Amino acid sequence: MKLSRSVLFFSGISTLCLLSSVTESPDKVNAKTPSSQVNSNASVTFKANDNTVGPVDPTNPDSNFTPDNPNKPSNQKGPLSIDFVSVFNFGVQDITTNDKTYNAALVTGKNKSDTDSVDKPNYVQVTDNTGESLGWKLSVKQLDQLKNNSDELKGAQIKLSNLEAITSSSSNAIKPTTNSNVILVPGNAVPITTAEKGQGEGTWVTRFGSTAEQGKESVQLFVPGASVKKIGAYTASLEWSLNKTPDNTVA
Repeated sequence: MKLSRSVLFFSGISTLCLLSSVTESPDKVNAKTPSSQVNSNASVTFKANDNTVGPVDPTNPDSNFTPDNPNKPSNQKGPLSIDFVSVFNFGVQDITTNDKTYNAALVTGKNKSDTDSVDKPNYVQVTDNTGESLGWKLSVKQLDQLKNNSDELKGAQIKLSNLEAITSSSSNAIKPTTNSNVILVPGNAVPITTAEKGQGEGTWVTRFGSTAEQGKESVQLFVPGASVKKIGAYTASLEWSLNKTPDNTVA
C-alpha cells in the first residue's frame, strides 16, 4: 500500500501543476522561459600574391625541387609568373654530314626526400596567384637560329613533345590544355600551354615527358647533315612569355 500511495501522490502533483499552468496568463509563462538571439559575422579577405614561387618537382608537384646548375629558378615576382624554365643542353657532338637528332640533357636536382641528385624531365613552371581566374597563355619564341658567332646552323630545328600540364594533387583547379607537339621556327611564337577562363589557378608544371625515361626523347634538336658545322658552341635564345588570355577580359 505504501507503493500505491506514492504513485498516486506524484500523479496528483502532476495534475495540479498542469491545471496551474493552464490557468496562468501568457505573460507569466513567457517570463519563465526567456530567450535571446544575436547574429555575428565571420570573414576573410584575399589579395593577389606577388611573392616569388620556387621550383617544384615536375614528377611530384607536391614537393619542392632544387635544380642543379645550370638550371636556376627565375625568381620572378607574382601574381602571374614564370617560376622556372629548363635549359636545353644538347651536349657535345661530333661533326658529321649525316642527318642527326640530339636529345637534350634532363634536369637534375633534389626534392626534400632525395639525398643525391636525380634525373627529371625538362619542364616550365608558371603560377597564377591573381585571384581573377581570367586564364593565361604560355608561349615560346626562338629568337634566332642557333649560331656559332656569325655561323648559322642552317635547317636546325628544336622539337618539343609529350607535353603535359600537372599541378599539386590537393588542387581543385581545372587543368589547362597543352600543345601536342611543337617545332620551333626562329622568329615565331608558339603556344605551349593555355588556360581558359576559370582554369589554371595556382602553380602549374608543363613537363616534356611524364617520367625521366620518356623525357629523354621529349626535347630534341634535329640537325641536317648538309648544314655546315664549325668547331665551337652553337647557341640560340628562347623567349618564354606568360600573358593573361586576351579573350578572357572582365566584362
